[in-house]
Amino acid sequence: MSGCPVCGDLAPHALRRIVRTPRLTVRQCQRCGLHLADPVAPLVGKAGDYYAALPLAEYIAYYEPLRRRVFAENWRWIVARRPTGLALDVGASFGWFLQAAPPGWQVRGLEPAAEVAALARAAGLDVRPGGIEALATDPQQYDLITFWNVFEHLPDPQGTLAIVREHLRPGGLLALAVPNRQGVLNQLAYLAYFLSRGRIAGPLHTLFQVENPAPHRFHYTAGDLQRLLAAAGFAVLAVVGQPIVDLRRLALRAKLEPDGGGLASHPLGRALLTLAVGVSWLLRLPDEIALYAQLCTSPQLAPSEAPATPGREESAGAFGASGWMSASLLHQSATVAARCLTG
Repeated sequence: MSGCPVCGDLAPHALRRIVRTPRLTVRQCQRCGLHLADPVAPLVGKAGDYYAALPLAEYIAYYEPLRRRVFAENWRWIVARRPTGLALDVGASFGWFLQAAPPGWQVRGLEPAAEVAALARAAGLDVRPGGIEALATDPQQYDLITFWNVFEHLPDPQGTLAIVREHLRPGGLLALAVPNRQGVLNQLAYLAYFLSRGRIAGPLHTLFQVENPAPHRFHYTAGDLQRLLAAAGFAVLAVVGQPIVDLRRLALRAKLEPDGGGLASHPLGRALLTLAVGVSWLLRLPDEIALYAQLCTSPQLAPSEAPATPGREESAGAFGASGWMSASLLHQSATVAARCLTG
């Protein structure tokens, strides 16, 4: 990586290494704070096939109830902004988001894992094999394009947003969900690594999914994403906190972890996870965020209009009717959106 994709800093030593293990290197942009990961080649499965290293039955049993609850909330927000339209879900998995679509929406999906795409089609869904490269050759324009727990896996966020921009209709919506670097569980993973001087790296390995053929490439905050999207010509409308784990199925989640389950495999560990999740909502530092943005009708914003240096207040946040948004972005996003969307 020659520079930072968020702030564009190309200066020598712009990216400082902060984590190094036999399985993972994490670098931090010295200007904007973005974390960029360089996982070692996966041990199992074909590169890019997220599901190759996972037991599908256990994956479905754990994630389907959680995702369906979250997707219902995602759709409620979308419909309040856009009642009907044509949507494309990139990384559609088994099609749970498509199945949750309300009346008036036509939905399609792209899924890089051919086997999983075939299972979604067998369920009667319009899911084609492929990822962002398939969208690049799609002649269709959409009212909504989504990346649920996908964007952090993609190695070229700027290129991805350029493709999305070309395939959204004027005023179209972009929605995505990613782990939040400022979330409590995420911060505890870094803290364990630093305090142990690198001896406790398992939580970070889990966080970046280093054992998976499609690991996480970036670790974002709401501020990182707002700056990245503003530079690509999008106005952020809201950032909403949402659950990253299902506390009722932690024992089942342990079966999905390559290290034997980590904290989720022990009663005390599950109690600690439950406590951490409660603290994250109490402190308004959710471990996963959903971001909603709209394609600007005015010319593309210059990167300089999206400040590169996050303030300390970004670690705080606000809950309201539109969900959680970092305090430093609440006023800024409203101002940018008003200027951007009115042209």
